[in-house]
Amino acid sequence: MIGKKIIIISQNCILSFMKKFLLAAMLLSIGTMAVARNQEKFDRGLGDASAVFVPKGMMTAGASISYSHYSAGNGDVGYELMSLITGLEGTLSTVKISPAAFYFIGKNTAVGARFGYSYTSMNLDGASISLGTDNEFDLSNHYVKSQSYSGQFAVRNYVPLFGSRVFGMFNEIRIGGSRGQGKSFQYDGNEKNGTFSESYALTIGIVPGLTMFLTNNLSFEVSISVLECNYSYTKQTKNQVYTSSLSHFGTTFKPNLLGVGFSIMYYFQVGKR
Repeated sequence: MIGKKIIIISQNCILSFMKKFLLAAMLLSIGTMAVARNQEKFDRGLGDASAVFVPKGMMTAGASISYSHYSAGNGDVGYELMSLITGLEGTLSTVKISPAAFYFIGKNTAVGARFGYSYTSMNLDGASISLGTDNEFDLSNHYVKSQSYSGQFAVRNYVPLFGSRVFGMFNEIRIGGSRGQGKSFQYDGNEKNGTFSESYALTIGIVPGLTMFLTNNLSFEVSISVLECNYSYTKQTKNQVYTSSLSHFGTTFKPNLLGVGFSIMYYFQVGKR
């Protein structure tokens, strides 16, 4: 009898505790809902992301172009750099062209494509690295030439800054690949030794940026890569006989200061809004 009474008392205590717990949970839920209704919506002051910055049916096209040329050693002696590189004579030229086009499938949202071409030429007629009296390395008569082509599919979304129709942010997702070729060779007397390389790469990246309209249809953009996942494969052939290869897979999650891009884009209407 005593055992049964203890069991009955225990069951009553458990039921009483569960009722009190459910009642407390219901009161807490009702109180939280009431506070959420009365609480003001938090706004960081960047403006309404749903506001129209670029309407549907617009198209934008533009390009970024860069060219640089260096020439050293145009005098009596070669150029000297920090007393480490002496007798520097040669030239370095680079050309980069990257056109792009986007179509706005909805307000502030566009899909498009990017293409790229780059060319590098380095002619090192004379140079030596000096690490001391008895440690000098001759780098004369080295020549490098390379070029690459790339294509990317991109999706871009805009957010107007502070409700402005002049300043805005955008985030672009890029998926694409590239193909490149290069050769490097050196003259040793009448003998020429060189290496030919062929490379392929696949890339997925996130590139945010800022845009500013200079006129009603012309804008200036600056962007920087912050996340990139890529796979690359390079095959080399030395002196047209010996072969070797290099493959790489990696992910980078940091601002790439060397990958800052500047572009001029032109906007025009091609479809219905």
